[in-house]
Amino acid sequence: MSENKQFNVRIDGQLVPVTEEVYLAYYRSARRMRYFERDIKTESAVRDSSGSITGYKPAKEDSLDRLTEAGEDYANGCESVEDAAIRAMMSDKLLSYPVHMSMSSPS
Repeated sequence: MSENKQFNVRIDGQLVPVTEEVYLAYYRSARRMRYFERDIKTESAVRDSSGSITGYKPAKEDSLDRLTEAGEDYANGCESVEDAAIRAMMSDKLLSYPVHMSMSSPS
């Protein structure tokens, strides 16, 4: 860039003079944050050379809330908390059951 140009970044509402290197690093990181927070999560318009919208490019990332609203269902395949608690209680009861009672024959 220009050697006579002054570079400023806005910090807490105030413009602070910085070097060109700091300016570029600051705005590149700000752009990167916007990309991760917004750009990959929203669809974008695809335009032709005249500027008319020809279609939409889907988002690169989707939220579980949006997919659920769209009618998608994703089971996580894990045991529920309730089933795990019941299994643990049953295991404890079986382990505490006296061995000599389980070996005796019914009369």
